[in-house]
Amino acid sequence: MSGKAGKTAGEIGYDIQSAFARSTPEGWATLSSHMNADGIEGYHIPAMSVDGLMLVDREALAFEAQGFEKLGFKMVVDVVRPIADDTVIIEMTWSGTMASGPFSFPMPIIFTVMAGKIVRAIEVCDFDTPVGREFWETMGTVGYHGGSAVNKESGVMSPGG
Repeated sequence: MSGKAGKTAGEIGYDIQSAFARSTPEGWATLSSHMNADGIEGYHIPAMSVDGLMLVDREALAFEAQGFEKLGFKMVVDVVRPIADDTVIIEMTWSGTMASGPFSFPMPIIFTVMAGKIVRAIEVCDFDTPVGREFWETMGTVGYHGGSAVNKESGVMSPGG
């Protein structure tokens, strides 16, 4: 580490990669354990209505991970690219099979870390596509209806089935 309190962004990225290699629920649990408890700045490309300062609901995130498991969906961190002590890009792939057939889509996320905690996440993934919409509809079949993150100012919840 570089003398800063806590882990560097790269160390956190590799922790997340190792956890997802073991299981999707363990990956989500590890990711959420590294998030700032007072909220994180969360942004999506393209933008989503939940963007801004968000509180992460760890129980809802765990429920989302269980939905992945029930449906046989996988999340794999393919590449961890530390950019600086405070910035890492993780290149993740979501995959599985839905009613329309197999799917696989990339989900790169850029994390900013301060004092060993993730304080900003920028996700690059368009859920407003046929595959994205079917994904959340399919997650709805196992009871997941969004809400793993909530915008602190507007109360808008993250997407779901």
